[in-house]
Amino acid sequence: MCLSDVSAARPAQQWLFIALIFLWPSNLFLKFAESTGYLHGLLVDYLLPKLYVTDLLIVTLLAWWGVEWWNGRKKVSKERHTHTRDGRAFRLWLVVGIGAGILFAVQLHTPRPLAATWFLLKVMEMFGLAAWVVTHRSFFFQKIMTIALMAMLCFQSAVGLVQFTTQSSVFPSYRWLGESRLERRGGLARGTFEYVERVLPYGTTSHPNVLAAVLVIGLLALWTRPRLQQWLVPVVVSSVLAVITLALTQSWSAWLALVGGGGALWLYRFARTHHRVEELGKAILAGVLTAAVVIPFVVLRLAQTFPANPSFARRMMLNDAALSLWQELPLTGVGMDQFTVYVERASQNREVVRFVQPVHHVGLLMLSEIGILGIVLLLLVVAVFYRQLSARQRRSWWAVLPYVAIIFLPLASLDHYLWTQQVGQLTLVLGGGWIATNLIRQRT
Repeated sequence: MCLSDVSAARPAQQWLFIALIFLWPSNLFLKFAESTGYLHGLLVDYLLPKLYVTDLLIVTLLAWWGVEWWNGRKKVSKERHTHTRDGRAFRLWLVVGIGAGILFAVQLHTPRPLAATWFLLKVMEMFGLAAWVVTHRSFFFQKIMTIALMAMLCFQSAVGLVQFTTQSSVFPSYRWLGESRLERRGGLARGTFEYVERVLPYGTTSHPNVLAAVLVIGLLALWTRPRLQQWLVPVVVSSVLAVITLALTQSWSAWLALVGGGGALWLYRFARTHHRVEELGKAILAGVLTAAVVIPFVVLRLAQTFPANPSFARRMMLNDAALSLWQELPLTGVGMDQFTVYVERASQNREVVRFVQPVHHVGLLMLSEIGILGIVLLLLVVAVFYRQLSARQRRSWWAVLPYVAIIFLPLASLDHYLWTQQVGQLTLVLGGGWIATNLIRQRT
């Protein structure tokens, strides 16, 4: 299997991808096995297996890609297929299969095996989508894709602005793209504006922070597009709407991502001008990894300095709980999507138990849920896919990775949705892939 670019794809796949871009922030899903989602009588959203409307698009794209690959493989002449190449590919995929089997076996021995195995399938789905995005990366440069991105940003901004203005939902029911029911006042995110408490904009996502992340990553994907000047008016309109909505979400992690994104783009331009993209990238990557480790200590210090702030206190206690769970099972972790099941064991604080949320740090969450073995296996899968690229493609993707990592650092270190929620996962795969592809295109 080769991940070289597919320049001539069927129009149907293009329209499916357009639909996926527009529905990227949609929280519309069908939940099943609801009885397995209860924890001490409380229905925990994270434990519910969900089939999203975007899953249907992704699975269709992957199935279509598989058929294309199989048909293309049959057409390749025997002279071009050597036994050495076939043997290497077989060994690589055998390693991937063994790794997936080990992860699957671990999930079956968790307290909530359905939630754990379903989450593993979702992770595999996102890896497949990432491979599809790399293969079809030329899609990002099509005008229709840029239009779809701006339409998504404008639509989500408009929905969010109407929600904030009217303090109610825009659409008549949840079935309209999964919009949260803002009429149900309990459990909604609120902010204070001129001494008045108001519900924050949600768009069609599950939380204002998730909406903010979609807007920031969408904006950066738009702004990094080559030859953007020909789109001046629609870019300005979509950007202004998105920035206003972003301000109303009061998401400081998203603002840090936007500022970090601006810094990353400046550094990339500087490095490209001075032909030091790889050299500077190594230093940046080391800095990003160091920051990811240091941020929990910063949160601890903030919680000690501002003990009356519930946000800092909850984050600190969840960080402590994650480390405790990882120390119990350092090799395998407690199981995918199982943090909320075990958090009561790791923390006796009633606020944390009542909060019932994963730790707000993707690195700590992965350590506690899949352990060292799971992280190594996931990195191995990434390495296998990476090996399918040509030498030039590997250099290109590796060169831009540190600059993209700067953008996602605040989102991954201060919240959990990039790992736990479908919209967050799509933000990482679609948004990250889009930005990286644009940066590569700028360099060529």
